[in-house]
Amino acid sequence: MPKPTTFAPASGIPARGAGKGDGWGGPAKGAGSQRKPFDGTTRPPPDTFSPEKQAARCLLAAAEEERQRQMREVIGDLALNAEREETQLSAAVAYLNRSEGMPQATNKNFNAEVTFEQLVKQSLKPKVE
Repeated sequence: MPKPTTFAPASGIPARGAGKGDGWGGPAKGAGSQRKPFDGTTRPPPDTFSPEKQAARCLLAAAEEERQRQMREVIGDLALNAEREETQLSAAVAYLNRSEGMPQATNKNFNAEVTFEQLVKQSLKPKVE
């Protein structure tokens, strides 16, 4: 089936193609705004180094550190005092992941020593079932 040459909106309004005629809001009502193009001076510099914002960042960092300490304490308590061994094990793993970081997953490429021609020969061999 060939593609239609013009876009037909789902509402049933006939389409005139891209950029032909008035927009959905009717004809333009003015010349528009005369804004300067962005050159780095159109926006005032951010106030990121003010003493108030630095104090707020320090308070947020201290609160986050306190929450992390509480979480480690709860998980450590679970790892040592939980009734079920599964809970103790999962809490110990969670504690280690938070304190030491997640172990890095490595992917072993077993085809590193195989040339392209060998891969082609392997793919052409009939499979015995």
